[in-house]
Amino acid sequence: MKFTKFTEKFFLCVMVAVVVCSSMCVFSVLPKARVKNVILFIGDGMGFNHIQSAKIQSGQNTLAMEGLDTAAQNRTSSLSVGWPTDSAAGATAFACGQKVYNGNVGRMNGNDIKNISEYAIEAHKSVGIVTTDSITGATPAVFSSHVDDRSMESEIARQQSNSDIDLLMGAETRGNMTIREMTAYALDFLVAKQNTGFFLMVEAGLIDKHSHSGDIASMIAELLELDEAIKYAKEWATARGDTAIIVTADHETGGLEIGEGKPNNTWYTSPDHTAVNVPIFVFRVTLDANHFISNNTIDNTAVFILLATCLDLKISA
Repeated sequence: MKFTKFTEKFFLCVMVAVVVCSSMCVFSVLPKARVKNVILFIGDGMGFNHIQSAKIQSGQNTLAMEGLDTAAQNRTSSLSVGWPTDSAAGATAFACGQKVYNGNVGRMNGNDIKNISEYAIEAHKSVGIVTTDSITGATPAVFSSHVDDRSMESEIARQQSNSDIDLLMGAETRGNMTIREMTAYALDFLVAKQNTGFFLMVEAGLIDKHSHSGDIASMIAELLELDEAIKYAKEWATARGDTAIIVTADHETGGLEIGEGKPNNTWYTSPDHTAVNVPIFVFRVTLDANHFISNNTIDNTAVFILLATCLDLKISA
């Protein structure tokens, strides 16, 4: 990894109206604060009913993520018609702002698609990628490499090791750290690197894995751990006043349906991904619901525009 110090800059999120892909879904980014840092939390496979199950199990009326400024729905889809998106295509929409086929990692038809980490590095910002799953898994891979298929983990690892990303932390290195502890470590690390701002992606990857296996208790434990990290990040960001937070999911896993009593494994209706909308929550980035075309819904590619706008990045055509 290459570390360089740069002169301090402050960036302001200005009001913009953006038309996102063919969905014609428009949102606004409002100048609530001088934002130079963005934290993106991804609950892999986390749908609305996963959140509801966690609230039922924990006895909480509202999770920390639901207490952020604005909530909406994120429409998940890839170019693989007839199939729900996978994590590779879903994360590519977030990181690159483009639709790709399932399995593609920041790459389409033999061409790399520049990702938000690369844009941030060009803007002299620090970049951190954190996950509870393998660092070469599909979601972290999209923010740190370009390969034709997510199965190419050796090539993903090679590109990651040669990248200018400041922090890569996954299951291989987390030890017994909770997601909150990983987030706190990453924030301290990135702030210490330089004062020009940072981009941090934090993934709770086991929500998806436990949902594939129909293990609702383990899924809820991971989701509540993620929520504790979001609570910490919100307090951290509030104290600073220069940090935006986005929380969302790449897709829903398990077709989870709320049943009677306490959550149990019978609430899962499928071992696979589904195509339903997933939540998106934001802090210091206000989505103007009046501009959503239906039910406060944005396309997953809009997440990239949110990230790029708040980081004041110059995006090439």
